[in-house]
Formats: sequence, C-alpha cells, structure tokens
Amino acid sequence: MSAVIERVGPEEYRISCGWSPVNAVCRALHDGRASALWGVGEAIGRAALFGRPTSFRGRDVDTFSLSPRAAIPYPREHNVSDVDAHDDESYLTVGLADIDPRILHASQWGLRHDALFHYLHRPYEATGELFDNSRDVCNDWPVVFGDVRSPLRMIWQGHHRSTAALIMGRSVRGRLVRGQLRAGVRR
Repeated sequence: MSAVIERVGPEEYRISCGWSPVNAVCRALHDGRASALWGVGEAIGRAALFGRPTSFRGRDVDTFSLSPRAAIPYPREHNVSDVDAHDDESYLTVGLADIDPRILHASQWGLRHDALFHYLHRPYEATGELFDNSRDVCNDWPVVFGDVRSPLRMIWQGHHRSTAALIMGRSVRGRLVRGQLRAGVRR
C-alpha cells in the first residue's frame, strides 16, 4: 500500500506512513543523493521536498505544512551559461530518448509545488499537457544537456517533469542535446 497525504487542517497535513520514511529521504537529499527519491511515490516525494513539520507527537512529526517552493533535489554545479552554445546540437534536431532522472543535474535552484503536483497527476508523456503553456517550443519536451567530455547530464528545461519521473521511479522522456561546457569551466 502506498502512502497518502491527508489534510487535517487549513494548512496542515498528515502522511499515512508516518514521518520516518520521509525523514530518511530528507537525510539522503541533505547529503546530495537525489536518487533517494527514486520510486518513493507521490506522498513521500512531496512531503520530503515540500513538507515542513508543524506539530510533533513525542519525538515524531505529527503534522506538516506544504511549502509552495522547495530547493531542487538535483546537484546544481553548472547553469546554462556554462555551455558552449556554438558547439552543441540543436534541441530541434535531436530525437526523443528515455533519460534516467537519477543521474541528472539541475540548472535552476528550485521547484514549485503546484507544478510538480501537476506532473505527478498528469504525466506529460501521456497527456501532452504543460503546467505553464506560456513557454516556447523548447519546452515541449524536457531538454537535457549531455557534456561530451564528462558524464554531466544537466536539465535545461523540464525540472518538474524530471523530478516527477524520479519520484514515480520511471525514465523521463526528453531530448538529450550533446555538446561541451565552455573553455575554462570546471567539469
């Protein structure tokens, strides 16, 4: 049986499995292991990323709130400006691939709870429905930059879809654009 988040007050929630499994994931995320979210399911994943304890029963968390934003679980050592734009493939010419979200790095700092919730309940691969329809064509599928000189795989677009796939224990369907980091950027 999977865990369920239950609303118990205006901004308070309780998780059916207790806080211990959430805490284990939180500790792993604190140690930089985003792969700890692999296949934990929606409730534990959302609680680990966005949950903030509000009351305790003894030493255990009893209730928690859900923050609207949270730090991204992936390592973030580089950003899009570190990529040599003259020497990479165009995302428009690259086919779709199944990408393992456990090995990804981020190019942005955070996640929105409402966007992640959207992709947990409406998998993009099945619905084609974006959370934010105001973006351009590069957001049609997640775009991941793959450095040809290192194992780096950095999300350009699709952080929420990639995190939803990680939580659900599946690959993320997207475009893997190969190229290299600019000269002088540490790998």
